[in-house]
Amino acid sequence: MRYEKGSCVGCRGFTLVELLVVLAIISTLIGLLLPAVQAAREAARRLQCSNNLKNIGLAMLNYETTYKRYPALRSGTEGFDTLTAGNHHRLSGFVLLLPFIEQQPMYQEIMNGDPTRNIARGGPFPGPFIGMEQYIPWTTQLPWLRCPNEPDERPLGSPGTTNYGMSVGDNLLDVVNGRTRGFFQSNYWRKMGEISDGVSNTLAYIEQKVDGPLDWRTIEDLSFPYQFYNVCPLCRMLRGSPPPLYYGRGRRWMDGAPVYTSVNTILPPFQSSISNRRTHDLVNGLYTAGSYHPGRLLQVCFADGAVRTISGDIDYGDLRIAPPLGDTLGRSPYGTWGELSTIRSGEVIEELPGQ
Repeated sequence: MRYEKGSCVGCRGFTLVELLVVLAIISTLIGLLLPAVQAAREAARRLQCSNNLKNIGLAMLNYETTYKRYPALRSGTEGFDTLTAGNHHRLSGFVLLLPFIEQQPMYQEIMNGDPTRNIARGGPFPGPFIGMEQYIPWTTQLPWLRCPNEPDERPLGSPGTTNYGMSVGDNLLDVVNGRTRGFFQSNYWRKMGEISDGVSNTLAYIEQKVDGPLDWRTIEDLSFPYQFYNVCPLCRMLRGSPPPLYYGRGRRWMDGAPVYTSVNTILPPFQSSISNRRTHDLVNGLYTAGSYHPGRLLQVCFADGAVRTISGDIDYGDLRIAPPLGDTLGRSPYGTWGELSTIRSGEVIEELPGQ
């Protein structure tokens, strides 16, 4: 081999064919690794979502240890005479958990009110028409109420959302003001002794998807839930007038109205929610569970604080049967899904579907 200045005789670069082969190998390796990377990322996001539920469950248990009762579904102050005199009993159970999940300053701000702005103790009504964008606690997005998989599409100044709903059982008509067969109830702080089915067999918090405006139907229609199973979304959207801004599933974490922060176990998971709304949002409805995880998987937190993953294809019983009334006894007509949410109906859950 001989050398010349500035060159190497006998040395050569890659040919086009060799470059294409190398690129093909690299592309193949990337194609093989990408699903594994995506699966690892999804596993991490699901773990974070599970940790959110665990933190909520732990806060709930600490609340019970302190007050010997569990939080109410919704509570608060009166104030129906004016928009700013009170919160209309619309504070959700998540507000009550704030001191137990490292949010004591926010809780104190809410409970102290702001006389200079005519905001009563307990905070203002969590609706958009009183200048919600000016009340910082209501527009704060709490990280432990948001699944990492949820697309963050909140407009600036809009209320914080929640991907976790409170279980109200298999009730329909009594969720807003009456008694329920589930763990949570409006203006009622349930005691542990009432959970005769066992806290390890009773759902407390369930994943839900943040959704847009709901279709509305009459209570007579809603009482026969089979009509709304697997209804196409387009057909649902064609009925009724569009509700005001900020109305929809999970769109206000601080609002105890069932449409925002409740789940009833009547329709199976991943179905469309439907209410009997006409003029206001404190209404009953079929408020369904859902998640942003692939594979139709749903994470839930039981009343003992345990977090489990269940299948969206869980047994949902007979949707032709009207929902039970109040806190009546008797087995849920909605299969394992309904049985998981009742607190004292005597069901024995032998095996939980899922992973």
